[in-house]
Amino acid sequence: MELFRTLRIALLIACIFAAGIATGRYSMPPVQVGSAAQFSSTSGRVITPRALILFFDQKLSLTPAQKQRLLPEAQQFVREIAATEPATRERFDIFHRYYPRVRSLLRQDQYTAFDAIVKAHTEAMNRILEESEVK
Repeated sequence: MELFRTLRIALLIACIFAAGIATGRYSMPPVQVGSAAQFSSTSGRVITPRALILFFDQKLSLTPAQKQRLLPEAQQFVREIAATEPATRERFDIFHRYYPRVRSLLRQDQYTAFDAIVKAHTEAMNRILEESEVK
């Protein structure tokens, strides 16, 4: 009788374990393949392609057509940046490759504001690099 009771308890524990796995597996939302990439800036903000477009729109007053053309560039940029470590020369080189592609999508009247953004960001990147080399 004691053996039957032990087996029954072991079987119940195994069923509870299996039910927990099945519940966890099928109650979690599926991972979306191709979901928007993102990375964290050195200040800790989460940057997505849409956040980049919003930033440029606020600073440069982009047209809807410009936003549409900028989206694939921003997605590729964020994927490349997400694969690098923060505060590294590699990450900043990606930024410098990205700037001309964005500039090519702008109107001539937006160049001055964009160049000011690039200058400010380049100065900030150089400061961050210097600080990381000192540490």
